[in-house]
Amino acid sequence: MKDNSKSNLPDFLIVGAMKAGTSTLAHYLRQHPQVYMPDNELHFFDKDENFKKGIDWYKEKFKIAKKGQVIGEKTPTYSYLPKCPRRIANIIPDVKLIWILRDPVDRTYSNYWHAVNAGSERLSFKEVIKGEEVRVENNIWYGYKKRSVYVEQVNRFLKYFTSEDMCFLFLEKLIKELDADECVFSYSDVPYQHVMTMSARVNAAGANFRLLGPKETMVKSTKPVIAVVATRTVCGKSQTSRKV
Repeated sequence: MKDNSKSNLPDFLIVGAMKAGTSTLAHYLRQHPQVYMPDNELHFFDKDENFKKGIDWYKEKFKIAKKGQVIGEKTPTYSYLPKCPRRIANIIPDVKLIWILRDPVDRTYSNYWHAVNAGSERLSFKEVIKGEEVRVENNIWYGYKKRSVYVEQVNRFLKYFTSEDMCFLFLEKLIKELDADECVFSYSDVPYQHVMTMSARVNAAGANFRLLGPKETMVKSTKPVIAVVATRTVCGKSQTSRKV
């Protein structure tokens, strides 16, 4: 791998997939003393407002990398948007691409709940899957299922990069290669079936699965607490909470 530290450009990019473990992978890589990665996703190649700021703006994000460190960054949106591969190839043609993938159905379902909890999705999972082809024409971010069609995304990058420039990882493989003893799950508003599916996958890969309870995830408030509850999901709890 070429050392781009002199030019302040990445040696590698974690391009996707969203909700497949990219944050975990980036966290592990940051622990290595010879690797430098910014803490946040930069969204340089996918967001036009950032791309228009120019390469100097992008280089600035890596200026504190030490001499000899391998530079990387993680933005999972790069794999999804068609405009990204060409932009990446034009600016850093020798970059290495890291993909971490996940069972497409599980990834789609997780992506849906991510949107629900962000307040950008109010339909049921059945409704969004049934109507995705129509909805995604008006808003690409409604492509929960489309974003799990990895072959389309990889093929776009193969127009500009070779397979030797890419590394493919899977959640189960990551657990085994890191010899992980335990995976911790802490997430609200997720169906029981999904939690049990994740538990089964982790256990099958050889690690323990731990679900954190309220004693480990809640902090004592110094102010009066208002509880926003509902009889079903996707009825506006997040939006109401933000308003309150």
